[in-house]
Amino acid sequence: MQKREKLERENQLLEEKVSFLQRAKKELERAISQTKTESYWEGKIREEGYLKEGEKLVVILPPASVEKKEIPTEKKLSGSLLDKVQEVFRAIKEKFK
Repeated sequence: MQKREKLERENQLLEEKVSFLQRAKKELERAISQTKTESYWEGKIREEGYLKEGEKLVVILPPASVEKKEIPTEKKLSGSLLDKVQEVFRAIKEKFK
């Protein structure tokens, strides 16, 4: 009886492996068929920076001068927040005196 259970378990594991390999095969076949299309290779070539004949490369540059604005630092913000929190606690403390 033990041998039968062992063989059944081994059979189940092998069936799971076959199922996994069949799914992997389908995925690989799909990937292979995709590489056979012209649009796939055109996309790959364009990723490398190649252009079609007659096309021109357009590069958008940032503005030459960027106005810098002072942004309050975290320290300034936390300082003012800390002051407000301290005021609240002082007021509470005064109420309970």
